[in-house]
Amino acid sequence: MDELTLYSDGGTLVTSTRFVVGTSTYAMSQITSVTTVAIPKSTRLLIWGVVVALCGVSCVGIGASSSGGGASTLGVLQLLVGAAMVAAYVLVLKAQYAVSIGTSGGQVRALVSTDMAAVAKIAGALTQVIVMRR
Repeated sequence: MDELTLYSDGGTLVTSTRFVVGTSTYAMSQITSVTTVAIPKSTRLLIWGVVVALCGVSCVGIGASSSGGGASTLGVLQLLVGAAMVAAYVLVLKAQYAVSIGTSGGQVRALVSTDMAAVAKIAGALTQVIVMRR
């Protein structure tokens, strides 16, 4: 039987006999299941941004009340850094999606990407190869 290519894009290849991701190659005969997994954004950056911003607000409030109305430079700086961290969480960080394959050795996250459509296409191609084998 000739090797049939079902998906090929950059460093990812799905054929009837193998699944290649970067430098890793998996034999399709060893893959027993395929699932897609949504990996949510880590909230660590958001939490730290809020904490730093609240510290900045506190410093600005203390500086304003103790020095007769002037805001603390440290407080303003903390407030800006905290706001930048929250903005980075909202605007820059993206949820990730993974193709998880089941083998006799267990589950492996073979591919992780922020492109949900590409992950779905790869998972579909892998599923199609598993169905073709039977």
